[in-house]
Amino acid sequence: MSEPKDHSPSDILRGIELIRSADPTERKRGIHLLMVVRHDPRVLQVFEALYEDDLDPGVRREAWHALTQAGPSVPAPSPDSTPGPSPAAADDAPAVQRLTKRVPFLLDPINARIIARESRQIASRRNGGRIFFALALLLLVFAAVLWILVLPDWLSWYRLRQDGVSVTGQITHVQERGQRYYAEYAFQVGRSNITQYTGEQRITQAAYERLEPNAPVTVTYLPSDPHQSRLDERNPGDQQRGWLTLTAIALTLFAVSLALLALDQHGQSRREQFDWRVQRGQLIECNGRLDEDGDFKINLRYRFRTPGGQMIVGKATQIRNDLKESPLPQPGAPVAVYYCRRDGVHRLL
Repeated sequence: MSEPKDHSPSDILRGIELIRSADPTERKRGIHLLMVVRHDPRVLQVFEALYEDDLDPGVRREAWHALTQAGPSVPAPSPDSTPGPSPAAADDAPAVQRLTKRVPFLLDPINARIIARESRQIASRRNGGRIFFALALLLLVFAAVLWILVLPDWLSWYRLRQDGVSVTGQITHVQERGQRYYAEYAFQVGRSNITQYTGEQRITQAAYERLEPNAPVTVTYLPSDPHQSRLDERNPGDQQRGWLTLTAIALTLFAVSLALLALDQHGQSRREQFDWRVQRGQLIECNGRLDEDGDFKINLRYRFRTPGGQMIVGKATQIRNDLKESPLPQPGAPVAVYYCRRDGVHRLL
């Protein structure tokens, strides 16, 4: 494959667009255009994805050429025995590529438990975090509704207590609505230019039985807004507002706790990136022979890229008597590597 030269940023963007095309010819052109930045780990990951999963052998071969010029030697793609998509499904080729994931070859089949366990842990953390976030959001919505209901009354109560002025007014009417009691009142503001204001407030049953029309009462109002006023009588709604406030506080604290727990789940997942995790790799070569004890021993070379972008090539040996009469995995087959980012050590699963 010839070395691309004098590629502009627009050519690189064009290459990114082409590798997403359903046309294999355009995907090959995209690989050629991206060769100018082939040492970028993100571009290498794109080449590796095409090399591993593309349905077209020619595209995989172009990706192989790109990888061999950018890093350690990798096996050439073996002939593809999987039939390609039908012309009617050509538009769905990118989706088919994403869904076509080959099962990795395991050096020791018992290690399938490690892959299954990590998959369950990842799914559990992801789902757990989403559930916690969803619950936190739902609780915050309920808490917000309660705060909207109680905050205006608390603000009015606080302003009347801090800046309110008390005057003598009189009851104009008392009435019972269901099991609740209300009193309507009037009071006057001003000396030369007297203005009368009215209001209504919920009262207790005892106050209902005691207060009569024209009875004098103490009214507290805001000089800046006399429409905001209240009687110097106990309001049963204050107790209800107190309970709603406590409920809003509890819901808010609980929602914040769930959000922090979800963040901790996410942080745990991030922290575990420095511990053991399964990395996807590729088989370079594999051969087998009978040893002196009659056991079938396989020897293989493999490669994988660390989360930091470093390419590592390794060797492994394992007795696999179950493969005596079975075909060995071909170069390019996927493998699974257990890698510890903290210590930089690994082992082939």
